[in-house]
Amino acid sequence: QSPLLYSPQQPQHKPVPRGVISTQLYIDKLPPNITAQQLGKLIESMGLPGFCGVKLGSKNLLPGEFRTAQARFVDAPSASAGLEALHHYVIPGWNIPLSVNFLRGPKKKNGTNGHHNNMHYREPRNSNIFYDAK
Repeated sequence: QSPLLYSPQQPQHKPVPRGVISTQLYIDKLPPNITAQQLGKLIESMGLPGFCGVKLGSKNLLPGEFRTAQARFVDAPSASAGLEALHHYVIPGWNIPLSVNFLRGPKKKNGTNGHHNNMHYREPRNSNIFYDAK
């Protein structure tokens, strides 16, 4: 059984995940060796309004695992536009569509989703996991 290959032209219809609307997106299925600068410049090149920056996941990956990231936007409508553009986007040379959704908040004690804003910059700005939009 051969694996399916994806191209930037597919799929024509992009089903957008439903979820908690926020100003941040969770991006999965990134290449394991992508840098924050590469991802940030890619998103900037798409001309998405309100893009502020990205933070890459810093977990040591096992073979077959994907890099993840968070993208921050100035407001929820900008993040929604980012989700529309990035969900199922295929990075040239990677051939695996991105999986993107709104970043969900932590569970409150009553079991409901809370407001989420965990993209805090605790590391130096020159860290290879952060990229601030110009």
